[in-house]
Amino acid sequence: MTEEEMNLTERRFYKAEQEAQFDESRPNDTPQTRHPTYRLAFRDTDFLLREELRPVRFQLELLKTEMLLDEANIGSTLVICGSARIPSPEMCEQMLTAAVTPELKAVAERLIAKSKY
Repeated sequence: MTEEEMNLTERRFYKAEQEAQFDESRPNDTPQTRHPTYRLAFRDTDFLLREELRPVRFQLELLKTEMLLDEANIGSTLVICGSARIPSPEMCEQMLTAAVTPELKAVAERLIAKSKY
């Protein structure tokens, strides 16, 4: 990497790709560089998967979706939750047929009513 490419001119920070290139261009065959603590945080999977970083991972999941929607010029979305727990109509009919108690039969009937959605 040339001195000119490493200078910060219009940006305050290097792009992530540049940081990764800097990391790759360093000598990696010394006791210090072989140690896991020497890895950059964004390249250290063991670090990123620590329990303390769960909120950060959750925030990244939200940010990733938001950024991809923005890049695709999607202004709004509709999210529907809950239908994944209702079996298909065929499965509900099988449950009704197999119901051996009044309680199980009542559950199967309620699921049949909802399964059309």
